[in-house]
Amino acid sequence: MHFLASVASGVTLAAAGFFGFFGGHQGPPIATSTPVHPVVNMTCIGAAVAARETSIDADVSTYTGSVTSAYTTRASSLAAAYALTTGNDAIRNAVKAAWMAFQNSMQTARMAWRKSQMVAWSTFATAVRACGGSAGTISDGTNASVDSSLTSS
Repeated sequence: MHFLASVASGVTLAAAGFFGFFGGHQGPPIATSTPVHPVVNMTCIGAAVAARETSIDADVSTYTGSVTSAYTTRASSLAAAYALTTGNDAIRNAVKAAWMAFQNSMQTARMAWRKSQMVAWSTFATAVRACGGSAGTISDGTNASVDSSLTSS
């Protein structure tokens, strides 16, 4: 009985090997596809960010210089207005003119800042697109609104 069991076992193994060899995939090997990711030039992104930040830094300096100048001019104009000795109407008109000039200076400073900030971010976006691949999803381009909050009031 042991003899027949071992023969049956051998036949089963041989048949499995034989049919497994012929029963599997026939033809050339199947190539598995791996997704191709476009190459992103990180040095390029870094350079674009550095250029943007340098531009924004200079623009903020210009903005704060304009704001400081507006406040300094307002202080001088108000001091001069209250030093007038030609009557209350002259003082009121001089005070009103000082505040109007201040408001105009502040508005001009804010508008110049917003424009320069938009130019810096727009230039950055163009530069990042040139970095290849999906550089826009890697860079911090979605944070432009943070800069605009500087003068939102």
